[in-house]
Order: sequence, then structure tokens, then C-alpha cells
Amino acid sequence: RDDAGRTAVDRSGLSVRLTVQNSAGVTSSTALCSSAGSVSGAATCSLAVGSGLFDAASPETGTATLLVSYSGGSSFSETLVTPVTLAQVPTYTPRTTSGMALSFVASPRFSGDAITVTLAAHTGGDALVAWQAQINFDSSVLQFSSFSLSSLYSTATTSTDTGSVGVLVNGLASGVTDSQV
Repeated sequence: RDDAGRTAVDRSGLSVRLTVQNSAGVTSSTALCSSAGSVSGAATCSLAVGSGLFDAASPETGTATLLVSYSGGSSFSETLVTPVTLAQVPTYTPRTTSGMALSFVASPRFSGDAITVTLAAHTGGDALVAWQAQINFDSSVLQFSSFSLSSLYSTATTSTDTGSVGVLVNGLASGVTDSQV
């Protein structure tokens, strides 16, 4: 809102940019935010932050800076700075012996976002013809939507319940040999 309480936004020459900087002074690239709505003035800013801003051992503090400015005839410029915490870089240790591992997204997600969880197996050199997995989750936070299977296997049987997904695979797809799995 402007000083008079109006929500309408003059978008001619308007530029909104987002930058993130950690406490060591390392700065991300700057993102140009989406165009503000003419009535609400709302815009969306998102920025892919490189791994160089994150500490491998502990969370990192920093700032998010939003620069709002007009070019051309207007001289308005406003910089808004807010503190942020950059979570530590997640580490995943690849399996070196037989077993299965789940891989999750490594960045924060928001309500309504879709995430992909990958299940991978280390067979220890043996063929993996049949397998079963049970994945449990907090249903107040996550919701199961779909499952896809490698084309190397025959159709999977899945069972879902509140906070749980079960998968049973028994057999290889037509033409697939043990040496391929």
C-alpha cells in the first residue's frame, strides 16, 4: 500500500530483485522477481542458491535482500533486508554393501509442493529379481500421489494406507536378463 492506502501498483519501470548472502559475505546470484500484479502489487521471488553459500557442518546465517526500484522518471528505490538461516548441506553416504536407500530432495519445500523420493538398491553383485519395500511417513505433512517403476521390472503391486506405502515387485520385464539388474 502507498501512503494513501491504495493497493494499485505502477508497474512501468518497476524492478524487484532478490539476493541472498551468507555471514561470510558470499553472495548468490540475483534473481529478477515476477512482475507485480497491477491491483495487488504481489509478486513472486525465488532464487536457486548455490552450494557455496552453505556450510557442510552446521547451519549458516545470512541475509535476504529485496531491492525494489523504478527506472526512468522516478527515483524511488527501497532495499529490504531480513535475516535468514541456510541449513547445512545434507550428506548422503552411498551404499557399499547390499541394501536399499531412499534419496530425498535437498532443499526446503513448501505446502503444496510435489517432491520425488528415489528408492535405489545396491545388490552386492547379485541379480535383484524380486523385492519389497515399505515406506512410512507422517501423513499430516506428506501425501502419497504416485509410484513409478524401472522398465527393467514387471508390474509392481502397491498398497497404500494412511502414512504408509508398500511395494512388491516379483519378476523382470520381458526380455530383461539377470545380468541387467
